[in-house]
Amino acid sequence: MEFVIPAQPEDLLDEDKAPGARAVVPKDLAELPKEDVSEFAEGALYEICNHDALSIVEQDVFDQVYSLIRGFTHLDSVTRHRLVDGLCSNLSVLCLSASALSGAGDPGDDGSEREATAASHRSALHAYVFFLSWLCSLAEAEARAAAPAAPSGGAGGKPRGRKRGAPHEMLSWDWEGQREKLARALALVAGADLHALYRPRPPDDRLLQAWSRTAHQLAESASAMRSKPARMAAFEVLAAVALKYGALEAVTGALTAALARAEHLASALAELAAFAENKFGDSRLAVELLREVASVDPAVYERQQKEDAAGTGGVRNVAAFVAELAEQVPRTVAAHISLLAPHLGGRAYSLRSAIVTAIGHLIVRAFPSAPGDDADAQGMRARQLSKQRLLDTLVERALDANAFTRARVMQTWAHLVSANALPLGHYLCVTRLAIGRLEDKSSLVRKAALQLLGELLASNPFGPRLPEADFAASLAEYKARLQEKDPQPDEKPPGDAAQWPEGRGPSPDPGPGGREHAPGDDGGGGVADPDAPAGDSMEAMDMELVAMRAGSQQVAPTTGAGLDKTVAQARTMVASLDAALAFTRAVSGALPLLTQLLASAAQSDVAEAITLLLAAARFGIEGAPAALRRMLPLVFSREQAVRDAVVDALDELHLAGKQPQEAMLSLISLTYGATLGEMSALEEVVAQLLVRQPAPLLRPLHLQALWNSHAGPEADPNPNLTDTPASAAEDPLRELRGGLELLAMVAAKRPEIIGERLPLLLKVGFCQRHRDAAATHAAAAALRHLGAANDPPPPADLQPALRALAGSGWYAVAEEAVAALYALHPHPARLAGAVLERLAAAALKGAGAGSQDGSGPAADGVPSGALAHFFFVLGQVALQQLVHGERMARAVRLQRAAAEKAAAEARCERLAAGGASSQGGAEDDIATQLGVGAAAADAELDALKETAEAEILAPSGLIGRIAPLVAAFCHNRALLGAHVALRGAALLALARLMCTSAQFCDDNLRLLVTLLHTRAVEPGVRCNLVVALGDLAFRFPNLVEPWTAHLYQPLSDPAPGVRKTSLMVLTHLILNDMMKVKGHVAALALRLRDDEPRIAALAALFFHELASKAYKGTNPIYNLLPDMLSSLAAEPSLAPADFQSIMRTLLGYIGKDRHADALVDKLLARFEGVSRAPLWRNLAFCLLQLAYSEKGYRKMAEMLKTYRHALADEEVLAVFKALAGKARKLAKQSQELKADMDAFEERLAAQAAEVLEEQAAAAAAAALAGRNPEPDPNPTAAAADGVECGEGG
Repeated sequence: MEFVIPAQPEDLLDEDKAPGARAVVPKDLAELPKEDVSEFAEGALYEICNHDALSIVEQDVFDQVYSLIRGFTHLDSVTRHRLVDGLCSNLSVLCLSASALSGAGDPGDDGSEREATAASHRSALHAYVFFLSWLCSLAEAEARAAAPAAPSGGAGGKPRGRKRGAPHEMLSWDWEGQREKLARALALVAGADLHALYRPRPPDDRLLQAWSRTAHQLAESASAMRSKPARMAAFEVLAAVALKYGALEAVTGALTAALARAEHLASALAELAAFAENKFGDSRLAVELLREVASVDPAVYERQQKEDAAGTGGVRNVAAFVAELAEQVPRTVAAHISLLAPHLGGRAYSLRSAIVTAIGHLIVRAFPSAPGDDADAQGMRARQLSKQRLLDTLVERALDANAFTRARVMQTWAHLVSANALPLGHYLCVTRLAIGRLEDKSSLVRKAALQLLGELLASNPFGPRLPEADFAASLAEYKARLQEKDPQPDEKPPGDAAQWPEGRGPSPDPGPGGREHAPGDDGGGGVADPDAPAGDSMEAMDMELVAMRAGSQQVAPTTGAGLDKTVAQARTMVASLDAALAFTRAVSGALPLLTQLLASAAQSDVAEAITLLLAAARFGIEGAPAALRRMLPLVFSREQAVRDAVVDALDELHLAGKQPQEAMLSLISLTYGATLGEMSALEEVVAQLLVRQPAPLLRPLHLQALWNSHAGPEADPNPNLTDTPASAAEDPLRELRGGLELLAMVAAKRPEIIGERLPLLLKVGFCQRHRDAAATHAAAAALRHLGAANDPPPPADLQPALRALAGSGWYAVAEEAVAALYALHPHPARLAGAVLERLAAAALKGAGAGSQDGSGPAADGVPSGALAHFFFVLGQVALQQLVHGERMARAVRLQRAAAEKAAAEARCERLAAGGASSQGGAEDDIATQLGVGAAAADAELDALKETAEAEILAPSGLIGRIAPLVAAFCHNRALLGAHVALRGAALLALARLMCTSAQFCDDNLRLLVTLLHTRAVEPGVRCNLVVALGDLAFRFPNLVEPWTAHLYQPLSDPAPGVRKTSLMVLTHLILNDMMKVKGHVAALALRLRDDEPRIAALAALFFHELASKAYKGTNPIYNLLPDMLSSLAAEPSLAPADFQSIMRTLLGYIGKDRHADALVDKLLARFEGVSRAPLWRNLAFCLLQLAYSEKGYRKMAEMLKTYRHALADEEVLAVFKALAGKARKLAKQSQELKADMDAFEERLAAQAAEVLEEQAAAAAAAALAGRNPEPDPNPTAAAADGVECGEGG
């Protein structure tokens, strides 16, 4: 009796459900002892292995195999291995026999005998496929159950592969290896001709189902798909069942259903489709799979997208499959890409992104740039049109609503560029598209756009250098040549056919800032005249671009018959240069956006912007070096990756691949025209270059080259400077300044470098020939850093620094020179006193003779310039004396800490060696542990430091005797009429003297505050006063605290520099917890709308940093909002638009629900004390900016009575209606809330109508009584209401 495959294995026990062969006397291995199971299994395996393959359908053998597989979980590992081996071997033999049987037989053979043999083969084939399928399902279920408990050995917690050849391999069950063996055996069935075996009937459907079911099980197993033998065997079975035996719909239906569950199937199914197409030359399986996933309603995918928060199934798997399928079988997908068109308009962004990726694969693989020789013109044209439509789709998708899809579009364009598949006609269009995306709100899109621009630069067809000026000059030259050879106007605009060969016209300018085009405008991506020729002009343009890249841009003149060819070449060259110039200008125009991205909060923006700026500099883009300068301050970033990127960029741009001398000159060029902030950043970069691990980037060879650049015959860059023209003398001097500044930066990190070549530094830096202030300043700074070295120079070597005090550029040089003297001299106070006496003598010597600098006499005939020098050095000496005391105290503490550490280590070593401490030593140990000695030493040191500070202004000292003179001079009203340099030096000296003594500060603090608000004082001097008051607030906070309000008044100063300085000082004090901000923060908030963009940006940065100081759930902005709201509402000069802008910024920092709910309560309560419409609107606007929870909405509805009177204003009523509408869109809302909001809206309308009626009735009553209500003369200046607002908070 022929065996028929049952629906379930248990059906073989029921005679009614098994019409063919069935299990008659099977054994239940679960009921047998272990020894009996082994004995039974041994007999069954002997029957399987020692009989032919057809014996499987014999009743006793069939029952034994059925019993073994049903009791598979009770078998030991060796028995399992032997069972799988036996069944697979017999199936292999059976397949060979079936193949021989299905071959062309002898015409004389008996038909009945042949049919009987075929029937026995069919019956055995059914049995083997059934048993192996059953065994596979049991083993896979067992493997899945054991997977969570398996030790992690790779991705997903599973071992990546089994160890082949391990000892005693048969003693452990290895399903991974046995699965491969089983899969290969089932794949052999595909080699047999089942049509011949089942002739004249088709192959049995139950056989095909069982056979393919096993392949489906293998496909759904991630570990099976990681094994190439198992994967290829499953593909063999599935492809044969689908294409060879007509079960295409069943196979594709099962596979697409499994695709939604198994993530790994995305790539596996794409590989299966490619396998089937290659093996059978039939693409129906790929087409049917694509049709299955495309036939799903987009709404279903949208629902899956929302439900699939983990990103491990559903539409995401389908999306991955679409992208993989396009990569595996691009021509097939290209022919049926229209199936996916409806999903481009769907809301499943992952599927849209996958279609975009698929389009990129199709353009690269399905539409090669060079068609075959056998391609006819019509086919070529059809392919070009199809490719054009795909490119148009990519252009449109750049404006997709989802950021992930927009980023994928940018990545796809980058893939086309790197694969050299981007048509030249789209180069400028894609460049402008990428530049527009630099302003995208998503950092993911911006990163992809930056990477795309980098690819466009790296793969540009215009040459390794992109000099805009050269391109413009060459373009003008070739246009002139073309005009000479062909004065007749061209039929098309220049560059139309050559520059846009794919039928696309040049895209219009994207507008200011490179913003994207409107959805209806293709931005240069629309289809132009389809009849325009493309091939010839494209080839000509390619030839010219190759010539440009080789550096040859000359066209050989041709006469006679070659004139037409020469004209065509000139036209193509003009088009090429036009395209190159447009591309260069587009990239150069994007540099301001790249500079803005350097300040982005997203780390990816900064890193990619730096990379792109480096690429632009390498290609010679105009403005790239200047933009790279803006990168330097990023070395102070909090992110280590950003700091490393800055250092690596400087290394790549200025050091890597260059000779030491050239590298140093390149690094020195960064100091040319650098601001103070850029110099500070460069100093930090140099420090990082010196300490970079594993090897410094600034090596000894570089430092030697830096010294050698200044070690000329006379250590002077220009001995005859006075006789040299200014243009010739400027470059050596500038190089000298930059080199000395670079040496000062190196000395800040490694001061011993200066000590090694100190004579050269003194000779060059303080040279009497050139007297350059900037060079002398840099040399003095290097000397100051030398104070940190272990072996400072002798005092005699510092005489050049003293002589520098008589040079030009006096103030900056004097400041560094005095600092250097205090850092290096063993007795700086004595030497500083001599300097002051000399300056005082110089000032008195010029009394009555006027100032040498033309500033005129100050008072009593004393020259202003000399007196200003004296005051400046006096203040600097006083300040350095204070710093010197702090430095000495710190050095004493460090020495004492080192001594205590050494003593502790010695004591530990003594105790470890077993030594006993004496009684005195024990007492010392106890005192040390209690900190008695350390506290006494600290107290003594603090007392000494206070004594030293008091001696600075002691009457017995030189500074103390002169300080009253400075104070008297500053208090004199004649100060306002003095020379500006003298006035500034005197006030600066007064401020520095105030830093040294609390009593002197208290006596003169009122004067500083008064002068700060005096407009007759220059803005620069007022800036100095602001900085001085900030320093005093840090030095003597209790003295300055009563004057705190005056520190905020410069925020409204008419001079932008004063406002900026005041804002920066207050930011420093507040963020470092040196000043309380409450009470005056509204003045800072007003700077958010400052006329100067830089000041407004600094104010925004202040509030951002203030909000980041949240601690344990507190929010500083939330705590300050009531005060700011009251003050801003009472500000008469603040326009409503400015108020809204400020509050929108501040309320954006309220992120937590409990803070928002509390603010709702406070803002609603304030309506009770307000009677003016402008203030109602301000409060309503603030309410609209908050992110409400359900509790907040309920609070709004409950407090309707508090703001009922304000509903008469249409704007206020509209706000509350909008809030009710937002409540309905709340993500987690209850039905009760929705009903409450409906009722709330009804109450709003009713209350508003009642209020209007009441106002109308009151107006009518007043009219009847002859008392018309007087209009409010100034509704915006509601100071009284503002006070009420403040009390309401």
